[in-house]
Amino acid sequence: MAINPKPFLRVIQIWGVEEPASTAFSFILFLLASFGLWRLWIIQSERNTDAEKTRVRVWMNAVGLWMFAYFSSTLFHIKETKLTERMDYFGAFASLIFSTWIAVTRIFPPNMHSSLAILFTVLPLWHIAFMTFIKFDYGWHVKLCICIGCLHFISWMFWCFLNPSRPYRMYIILNHLTTLVSLPLELYDFRPLWGHFDAHSLWHCAGIVTTWFWLMFAWSDAQYETKQIKQARQL
Repeated sequence: MAINPKPFLRVIQIWGVEEPASTAFSFILFLLASFGLWRLWIIQSERNTDAEKTRVRVWMNAVGLWMFAYFSSTLFHIKETKLTERMDYFGAFASLIFSTWIAVTRIFPPNMHSSLAILFTVLPLWHIAFMTFIKFDYGWHVKLCICIGCLHFISWMFWCFLNPSRPYRMYIILNHLTTLVSLPLELYDFRPLWGHFDAHSLWHCAGIVTTWFWLMFAWSDAQYETKQIKQARQL
């Protein structure tokens, strides 16, 4: 998803593809997320109880949303249409919302999870319905994504603070640090390098690193959480 929906300086098209570099990097991200989902499926297949499988499925759902977001981004950069634009924006928004929901359910007590689930379901549905049927307000969409992104960052960092004994928390910290470092690529534009690599395409390129850290965290967390369930059952 682009903060700037239209780059100031357009790239050179190849075979009708409007933004070849962004398309290529988005597709690589889609393949990376597909690999991540496959690894989570392997982890789930090795678990025995429903409780263990449910913990893994949470991450499978999250990575599934990332796959949709990256697939939508690929289509959007191949050819910008009303449909591909909405797929790109809403796919990224949904994946951000769900990842934030995972964080807040780790922080708040279980008796609040039902209320949080309602909130994190109603909010994206209302937003998508408003943008689709009432007014496609891009400025409002960006502001809401920034707010959710800040909540996402604060929630996961607070979770890391609460769980110093989990060494794999460094993956989520590195994910957020690399996201912050690469964020100017999403906010600003410059003349495309060699006619193809504009700021937005390099943002997607940097996303390969941030997504890898996310997947490393998801795999490690799924294994750790299911191990904890198994140990508790054996006591």
